[in-house]
Amino acid sequence: AAATENVAGLSNLKLVFEALDSNSTVKTIEAAGFDMEDNQMEGDYSSDNFIIKTLEVGKSGVSGACTLKIVDNVGNSGGTDAVWVERFILHEDATIDTNGYRLYFLYRNDAVNASPDHIGP
Repeated sequence: AAATENVAGLSNLKLVFEALDSNSTVKTIEAAGFDMEDNQMEGDYSSDNFIIKTLEVGKSGVSGACTLKIVDNVGNSGGTDAVWVERFILHEDATIDTNGYRLYFLYRNDAVNASPDHIGP
C-alpha cells in the first residue's frame, strides 16, 4: 500500500475526461486502489487507497461521445485493483467501460450514498 502522505493530494484532484470534437473518444484510467470486495477489506477503506476527489466523464454542452475505460497496467494493491472516487459524474453522452474492474464512489452526480457504491462486476 502507498504511504498516506504520498496519496493525500488525490483528495483534492478533479479529473475530467471529455471528447474534444464530434468523434467518439476513448480514454483510460488506471485502477490504482484496493478492490473492497475481492480483497475482503474491512474498516477504513479510505486509508492509503488512491481516492480521487472528482471523476467526470463527458462534459455538459460538449458534442461527441466519450468513453472511459478502466485499465490495470500496474498492480498497485497486491490484490485486485479498483478505481475510487468521492464524486462520480457521468454525463448523458458518456459511457464507462469497467473492463472487469470496479469503480467505487460515494456520490454519483448529485445522489449521496451512505456507504461506497460501485459499478462493475
